[in-house]
Amino acid sequence: MTREPQPGRAAVRARVAVSILTVTFVVAACGDGQIVPARSAAVDSLDYATVDRSITDSRTGSTVTINGLVPNFPVPGGLDISDAVKAFVLVDVTLSTGADVAATTGPSDFRLQSAAGDSVQTSPSLDVALTSATFWPLEDLAPGQSQRGWVAFPLTWDTLDGAVFVMTRPAESTLANGLVLEPEDFQVSLSADPR
Repeated sequence: MTREPQPGRAAVRARVAVSILTVTFVVAACGDGQIVPARSAAVDSLDYATVDRSITDSRTGSTVTINGLVPNFPVPGGLDISDAVKAFVLVDVTLSTGADVAATTGPSDFRLQSAAGDSVQTSPSLDVALTSATFWPLEDLAPGQSQRGWVAFPLTWDTLDGAVFVMTRPAESTLANGLVLEPEDFQVSLSADPR
């Protein structure tokens, strides 16, 4: 089963609801790796940076393609977040799960890691805000499925320069034939130039 709710890589027009304010924006390319503070009062444009890189777990056959990212998603009204959160970064991914995996794969298997080694997990608390802004959240997928969707990360650092997207194969992952696999991390650069 393949679902493609997201538009292509070309510039896109969408309506975004931010608290009471509705803002129309054009998704455009961004380039310097800087993030916009999460507490920006009003965001009249969201930047979309194309990444177009993939990582594959050859043992399970699961692949994640990082299509791009939005480094400046605003904090939705009423969301209580830590003062340490500097920004929300949305990552546009296509997840294709291996047919021989005996469990679901999804956003909880992903994290972002800074150049300094700091890591953050996905933030499912933003799923309602993502849906309201027509950024369809990625779901947990059963074996053999594929979906394009968004995952949100609350960042506590100032730049995406040197950051990597990490897919984790959890401990005791089991294939359909009963083979138990060791945990392993697979990562791909989010920088403009691969490192």
